[in-house]
Amino acid sequence: MNILETSLKTVYTKQEIFSKNISKKTSDSMLFDKKDHNSSMGKYPHPPTPEYNKNKNIIISLQCGHNATIGVSINGEIVCLLSEERLNRLKNSFGIPKLALQYAVKKYLNGDIKNADKIIYCGTDLSGLRVAEDFGFKSFGSRLLYPYSYTQRDMLLKQYIFYKRKFFKNTHLFHKCKSFIKKFIGKKRNEQGKWIFPFIVIRRNLINVLAEKIGCNPQDIIQIDHHISHILASLYFVNKDKKYLCFSIDGVGDGMCAKVGVWENSDLKILSTTSEQYSLGLLYSKVVSFLGMLPLEHEFKVMGMAPYAKPEQVKRVKEIFEEILQITSDGNFTSPITDSQHLNYIIDNLMFERFDNVSAGVQIFTEEILTKWVKFWIDKTGIKDITLGGGVMMNVKAVKKIYEIPEVNSVFITPSSGDESLAIGGLFYANNKFDIPIKRITDIYLGRQNEENDIENYLKSVNDRYTYEKLSEDEMAKKVAQILANDEVVARCAGKEEWGARALGNRSILCNASHFKNIDILNQYIKDRDFWMPFTPSILKEDIDKYIVNPRKMDVPYMCITFDSTPLAQKHIPAALHPYDHTIRPQSVDKEINPSYHKLLCEFKKLTGISALLNTSFNLHGQPNVSTIEDAIFTLDNSKLKYLATDNFLVIKKE
Repeated sequence: MNILETSLKTVYTKQEIFSKNISKKTSDSMLFDKKDHNSSMGKYPHPPTPEYNKNKNIIISLQCGHNATIGVSINGEIVCLLSEERLNRLKNSFGIPKLALQYAVKKYLNGDIKNADKIIYCGTDLSGLRVAEDFGFKSFGSRLLYPYSYTQRDMLLKQYIFYKRKFFKNTHLFHKCKSFIKKFIGKKRNEQGKWIFPFIVIRRNLINVLAEKIGCNPQDIIQIDHHISHILASLYFVNKDKKYLCFSIDGVGDGMCAKVGVWENSDLKILSTTSEQYSLGLLYSKVVSFLGMLPLEHEFKVMGMAPYAKPEQVKRVKEIFEEILQITSDGNFTSPITDSQHLNYIIDNLMFERFDNVSAGVQIFTEEILTKWVKFWIDKTGIKDITLGGGVMMNVKAVKKIYEIPEVNSVFITPSSGDESLAIGGLFYANNKFDIPIKRITDIYLGRQNEENDIENYLKSVNDRYTYEKLSEDEMAKKVAQILANDEVVARCAGKEEWGARALGNRSILCNASHFKNIDILNQYIKDRDFWMPFTPSILKEDIDKYIVNPRKMDVPYMCITFDSTPLAQKHIPAALHPYDHTIRPQSVDKEINPSYHKLLCEFKKLTGISALLNTSFNLHGQPNVSTIEDAIFTLDNSKLKYLATDNFLVIKKE
């Protein structure tokens, strides 16, 4: 039995599954409550209802943790990836992605979720889902963690999401919560004899709860391990017939923080697993919390600050983190102190240290320990083609260091590799398990699309504030390029939205990257970003080697990695580089994948001689990226953005 078979968690027998009658559902528990659907989805857009074909092999994959996401595949091809935050407008939404699921079921399943062949739940521990249902948490970061002090934040994360008694068993809070814990969970020992609190011992049957909430049959739900999902997500983008050394590392998932495996002959063999007690991801998040920012959202701010510190000041800070976490002789992470003591250790040793020194210390430590970890397993297995997944691999500076390891032959990084990517891994698992031919992902423009009639009807409703004109694709590219060449800022909401954390042109704010003054315009009037944070460029694929130092010719369509920039980049697009170390996190724009965006860049190049534009996400600070024309106009209403290019309409705010 291979690892894909053993990762299938058959938690309940059929008798147990049907022990609770779920055939009669109220409107409160159904996926499609008419009133809720009409009010939440908004008027635009209305997905068309295609003719349903029962032979389509339709799989739905659910990620119900932070940044809840759904994925849909038909006959092995992913046709939809959509995060709940894009619909409910709550950043990093947590829980069942109800609105995203409504959209997908209506568009791809003829309005009935039971038309899906299988539903994959990404994770074997549903305790987080239990908490979300009981307490109504919607936004994992801002609603759960932000209002609390460092210690309280960390305690809530550990206690109420992962139910790990060891963290707080000697605290007063534990004894006050004892009756609450007994109400929902029992005890069970794992193979090593340690007490664990997994999903299978929570007294209420959460598979039945989930099935009831979304309106499906419990026997159609399959669970897959969290880190296996991360690993398999990468494989949807590469040639799955090759042999890969696969890495997954994040804060925590199903009690673990990292796994290493080998993919070969359609099978995944796990070589190494690391407990959450030794989590690099959680350690980094503790530093984010220590610096007064929001864990699980603001890690990139620490990474962005790191280059500003003086190297001679950073060494002593890095040594503090080296005392906390190390790599063992067998290639796993370990720590001489318990994870519950990590934050206190940081506070005790770094309380009066400069912000930039702490940022640089944890960043350089992260880069060094990750490269040591990856190199260990390359040397041990002899496999030089690697894949990287999990939230820690969102650290694009660390990924750069991994890519530069001499022993590495090729690297693929899962786009938006946080937990939102679990939905992709779930789809890969199901299609591979049921021998459905898998079609490789070539782009991630897999979200919603505004219909032309809906756009025009909505623009008519706001004509008191905006003028608009309808243009052909060629006319639109030329007009927008001219506006950008004149150093104006243009928002673009066109075509199918890109999935994930990176804006890739279809839901982006664009400007001329040759002048630093445009950064001030973006920050002061639109984005309100921290002053030290860099912006990023979209670059014509055929010209990308002019701007990045990329000797291995790695394809970079997803903004997953940084490079050193060339002298020409520092001359042409200084506003899209890191201001201090001049590194660059590029998106290459392929004519075959996004022809309309490519055409815009070509027109801009004709006017300026520059093959790139500054590209940042189309959102207000702290909000998710826009999805619909309504979201786009809301953002214009609440910022000083003047221009919007939306499919065939150029929209201009009235003075």
